[in-house]
Amino acid sequence: MICTYLFFVDMEEDKNVYNDIPVAFCNKCLSLRIKAIDINNPEDDYCEDCGSTDIGHTDIFDWEEKYKEKYNINF
Repeated sequence: MICTYLFFVDMEEDKNVYNDIPVAFCNKCLSLRIKAIDINNPEDDYCEDCGSTDIGHTDIFDWEEKYKEKYNINF
């Protein structure tokens, strides 16, 4: 069973709230392709691209900055 992080937001209520929802990303390659094997055991999450289990969480804007710093391009 593969789980993903899901959040439900009423977009009519506050369109900016969506951008504040944390994203899971790989600290090694900054991929957003994170697999959650067991939603109750987040330490088992891993990066689908490089296989790393070093997973971070931040908002999408901070992740975009990290991506730009590492790869010198915008995502």
